[in-house]
Amino acid sequence: MNNNNFENIPRPKYIKEYRKFGAVFKPNKFGEKSYLDRFLMQSFISLVTVAAVLLINNINISFTNTISEGIKTTINWNMDFSKALGTFSNIGNIIPEAKENLGVAEVGMESFEDNPSFIMPVEGEITSEYGERVHPVFQTVKMHNGIDIDAKIGTPIKSATAGKVLKVAEDEINGKYLRVKSGKYEVIYAHCYKIDVKEGQSVKQGDILGEVGDTGLVSGPHLHFEVQEDGKSVSPMELIIEI
Repeated sequence: MNNNNFENIPRPKYIKEYRKFGAVFKPNKFGEKSYLDRFLMQSFISLVTVAAVLLINNINISFTNTISEGIKTTINWNMDFSKALGTFSNIGNIIPEAKENLGVAEVGMESFEDNPSFIMPVEGEITSEYGERVHPVFQTVKMHNGIDIDAKIGTPIKSATAGKVLKVAEDEINGKYLRVKSGKYEVIYAHCYKIDVKEGQSVKQGDILGEVGDTGLVSGPHLHFEVQEDGKSVSPMELIIEI
């Protein structure tokens, strides 16, 4: 069949338009485009640009939403954490109130301080017991408010119990002495040669307070050891626990 016959066959209009639109993207021989070609090219580029912008906006919105959700979660977590911290900080107030409501007595350090344990302050023979006795100097019957422990001058004096030094002083009767507060008790160490602690100082049981001496009104070196409960003397031997 002659090729010229194909050229003469009528073609549908849409095929011609398709070929015409496709020609927009195909440069002509002279590198020039008509006004219509340029308009179609610009329109196509504009459509692609708009589509790209819309796609980017959608991506940004999703990304922004993700960030927003993360921020909300962090804020909520911080609020919950702050609330938890507030609860823990109030536990100190809640527990005593709960104990009071339940009628539970609080057992703490103060309870142990009210009933401290005692040890002998020095090793030696007890030459004078607690109670009435004939005073070695005055030779009259007088109440002896503590015990006298025989020891050489310079023998270390140990704190019979834990407490705080209330007073360090010296007078004609007791010589150099100190008073230690321990819970409901006050402990007196008298006739010391020297004292190694100061007023207001905290001491533990067994700490060295000073040395045995013969200061004050005495017949020889010894330690006068006295315990007072609520201002009244008690027998030290009833409190001492040998370790």
